[in-house]
Amino acid sequence: MSEIPEFTVDVITCDTPTARGRIYPRDVIEKALPAFKKLIKNECALGFIETKGGSGMVNIDNATHLITKAELKGSVLKARIRPLNQKYLSEYMESAYKNNRIKFYMRGLGTVNADRTVSHFEILSIDVGVTT
Repeated sequence: MSEIPEFTVDVITCDTPTARGRIYPRDVIEKALPAFKKLIKNECALGFIETKGGSGMVNIDNATHLITKAELKGSVLKARIRPLNQKYLSEYMESAYKNNRIKFYMRGLGTVNADRTVSHFEILSIDVGVTT
């Protein structure tokens, strides 16, 4: 069986509004990373494809990728992604990411303040969504 290639993605730029208007300060992401890195170390950091109209419930059978590394480089949170299953899925995901057809984003728990700044954040996953 051939090795499934991994690739690196940009997840979020700290201190910059996201598509949903939330701002994740760098210090909040720095505090959230150690716990998420424990999930990564134990190979428990799974990611999923976002589906419109979904219930928000996570079904482990629907995992599409494993996050193998997460780190801040400057103000950008970067993640290393290993698609599960087939080599072709990896090639498709990497190509779609490079062509801006999909985007990776964090899913987690936290507080969104009145000014849209996020605090007390816990990273649960880095998921993928289809761009329009």
